[in-house]
Amino acid sequence: MAEMNAPLIWVDGQRAEGVSPLDRGFAYGDGLFETIGLRGGVMPLLDWHVSRLRRSARALSIPLAQSHLQQSLEPLYDALTPESQGVIKIMLTRGLGGRGYSPVGAEQSRVIVIYFADASLPAASPCVVRLCEATLGRNKLLAGHKHMSRLEQVLARSEWTDPAIAEGLMCDDTGAVIEATAHNVFVWHDNQWLTPDLTEAGVNGVMRELLLNRVIPANLSRVGRVTLETLRDAREAFICNSLKGVQPIARICDAEGGLFWESESTERGLALQKAVRDYLSKAIR
Repeated sequence: MAEMNAPLIWVDGQRAEGVSPLDRGFAYGDGLFETIGLRGGVMPLLDWHVSRLRRSARALSIPLAQSHLQQSLEPLYDALTPESQGVIKIMLTRGLGGRGYSPVGAEQSRVIVIYFADASLPAASPCVVRLCEATLGRNKLLAGHKHMSRLEQVLARSEWTDPAIAEGLMCDDTGAVIEATAHNVFVWHDNQWLTPDLTEAGVNGVMRELLLNRVIPANLSRVGRVTLETLRDAREAFICNSLKGVQPIARICDAEGGLFWESESTERGLALQKAVRDYLSKAIR
């Protein structure tokens, strides 16, 4: 099995060490990606990730044929065993291109699959997060999609090095809370789980979709504007993504390290964490 520092890489179904610097994903962030958890040789949320990848590919006019994707994944399936665990990253780029932003001449998209073998993921215990100073730009054309232009998140994540801080919450330029650098966020407010509206910024995460459509009852969830004042009024909050599931937030610090918010309880968040684990375990069996 591959070591964590030596991932297996396939480009369009062929083993590779990397990609060309002329690939538009490398040159311009002209592409999409999915990060998928692998447990017991199974990717329980693969269909959800593929569905999002297809939606986003259509929205950004990046060709993605079913046969191309299947061919690109087959070597990965051949490499897996019932004991395989780790993280799979699927990247879809517009393909090789020349100099300049025009996509003309890059009609053949590329699928890059990376397998990071790892025996375990960090425990999703109640965590401490901070408020980031870096903000997210609003762009309805890109909002919701997990595109490869992640510089805003990189800048936000560079704001802290303290290992006790698990994540950073990001706002847009209007002051609305949108997401964490690599997670979506939910807050318990007015007796419902409220998650930010992502029509102008942010990534519509697979775990967010699973929670809204399969796990949280419809009468106990809603999508809407979340402000810092909303956060202060919340009784509970959690972050989530498809790798770690639901992770309750114990405390939120401001950018200077002072206490901004502290949870009254993590009971509801921990109950959702268990519900997600139970849902995923059925797929792994």
